[in-house]
Amino acid sequence: MKNRILTYVAVAIAALVTFSSCDDYLTQSNPNTIIVDNYWKNLDDCEMGMITVYNQLRRQNAHQIIAENLRSGMGYPGLGRPTPTNTTNARFYNQVFGNTDQAPNQKWAELYMGIFRANQVIRGLEGIKDDMSSVNDKQKWKDLMAEARFFRGYFHYWVASSFNKGEVIIYDFVPEDEANGDFYQGIQSEQTVRNFYRKDLKYAFDSLPAVGNRQGFAYGERATRYSAAFALAQSYLSQPVGVDYDSAKIYLEDIIQSGYFELSHIKDNMTTDGENNSESILEIAYDRNLKPEAGDYSPANSTYSNYAQQLSSQGGWRTCFPSCWLIMAYKDDEKDLNDDRNFIDIVTRDEEQEDGSTVVVTDTITIPYNLRASYSIALPDDSLEYYGDQPSVVANFQYSQSTANYRKLTNWDICTNENELNARSGVNYRLMRLADVYLMYSECLIKGGTDATNTTEAIKYVNKVRHRAGLRLLGTVTDGEWPELGDPTSNKPLTYIGDMVDFRNIVGQEDSNFPIYDPESGLDQRVFMNIKEPKNLMMWMMHVERPLELSMEGMDTRLIDIRRWSNNLEWFNTREYFRELSSRRYYGEHFKYINTEGNEATRWQAVLKHGIFATDPNRGVYIDFTQAAQNYIEDVHAYWPLPTEEVISNPNL
Repeated sequence: MKNRILTYVAVAIAALVTFSSCDDYLTQSNPNTIIVDNYWKNLDDCEMGMITVYNQLRRQNAHQIIAENLRSGMGYPGLGRPTPTNTTNARFYNQVFGNTDQAPNQKWAELYMGIFRANQVIRGLEGIKDDMSSVNDKQKWKDLMAEARFFRGYFHYWVASSFNKGEVIIYDFVPEDEANGDFYQGIQSEQTVRNFYRKDLKYAFDSLPAVGNRQGFAYGERATRYSAAFALAQSYLSQPVGVDYDSAKIYLEDIIQSGYFELSHIKDNMTTDGENNSESILEIAYDRNLKPEAGDYSPANSTYSNYAQQLSSQGGWRTCFPSCWLIMAYKDDEKDLNDDRNFIDIVTRDEEQEDGSTVVVTDTITIPYNLRASYSIALPDDSLEYYGDQPSVVANFQYSQSTANYRKLTNWDICTNENELNARSGVNYRLMRLADVYLMYSECLIKGGTDATNTTEAIKYVNKVRHRAGLRLLGTVTDGEWPELGDPTSNKPLTYIGDMVDFRNIVGQEDSNFPIYDPESGLDQRVFMNIKEPKNLMMWMMHVERPLELSMEGMDTRLIDIRRWSNNLEWFNTREYFRELSSRRYYGEHFKYINTEGNEATRWQAVLKHGIFATDPNRGVYIDFTQAAQNYIEDVHAYWPLPTEEVISNPNL
């Protein structure tokens, strides 16, 4: 880490660019360098310093979303079944990674660079504090200090949540003197680190503007009181032992009761079109427009991401696909057939009239999958266009490829191939949003499935998230804010599922009892459980709502979730979780479609189904996490180990 910091320090800023808009502020690429001490002379200098902090937040090596997704059981490492061709990503998927892997070394370095930059802003502000004379200057100084303290605390929280069981290095100063050991700090206890970052986050909570969006900025563009509230709630839910639901609930209620945020359309959280909507609390801003001073492929200068290139089937590397259980959970979640959003009009034919004119005849059909599924992942038999055409037309869905692709973080809605954008994506990374607040709050209300007192209220907040995606609602009409819709005498399901809910994607199947697909009998195994039981509701949130709503989002969301549940819930264990997932079996159903030449074609084994296709021995069987189930050890794999680069260079470790 010392060498990385010194490299940045060695390059002083020759000239500072000015900015004329909020968007420019958030996507400045010039501050790839660290600002030298003699620069900090006024508030404008500190404002520019804050740009370096936001710039660091954009660094993809700090996120490591592919590695984190694979470690947490949410993905499959790209092409090749049953053996992945990407051996690097297979290490994370199979739980055989170590401290020499690039991912933890890069993540550690980038997160501590964020801490370094925040500390520079803090020291710069402290140096000019006595110069603040006007009311406006004092307020701006306060806002900047709170913002810098927020990011210093948040970066420390991120490091602690990622490495060495939370026992990491604290930097509350700008290291300068190598001879004095500034760059070689020792490891602090998890409790000490937690106390430190919470102190920063609480300072930010008390001092940042209590608004949905800062003046001149959109929702989620800059940190506010509610960004700090979100981070604090996360910290109380994720502390290693003894989840503090009561403290987390206080901060979540602060966000909910503020009245500033509301759920947006589900697609607004997936694409560039809906960025910084009313649901957003904090987003990482990306911009695919090349800045004049940035090189085309300069990761230090770039304001775009290559997440789309990593994930996409169209002009991308396809480094990670959704795992089989996740695909089926998306597909099986029931849409509300009483909701008009779940129907579309399609052209069936042109009909010639008596007067010689032609009328286009349309038919109304039900969309194949629910909106949350369709906007999160691309499925071969879905109706939502994918890169300008039907998914099966443009993407090669099959056994050795994939049966679904992530739509999230890709540009499927604005181009036909990612290469059209020169491998530059401007899709913002959603870090904090209201749906997550509602789901965390629901968990707090039932205290992780141990308290039945507020189960009905908890279901209401889950139903808020489900209703905006056009999904059937849990429980009965008393468990939601919307009326019961539908005709109980018809075959069409009502809006509310009722208290008994299908848990087949949660409880899984035993090894000896796979559901075998028989074309004649159409066997379909279902397991119904009472959603009003707090433990059942908790399981539903763990295995349906949170992963389906928040996949490929947040700060290592799924990884932290399964770790904190494994630490604090008697009936959940991550190793057993992987074993259960590895016991599941799936097969692919062939899918016929009309290709671009107008001919019928087939995507072989493309539509994923539960079970084994009993009558076709040549049909491939999809199995996930076989090695992960054998290899996962909580003490070894729940956190990244201290990276080799730090261990070798730091004599105090």
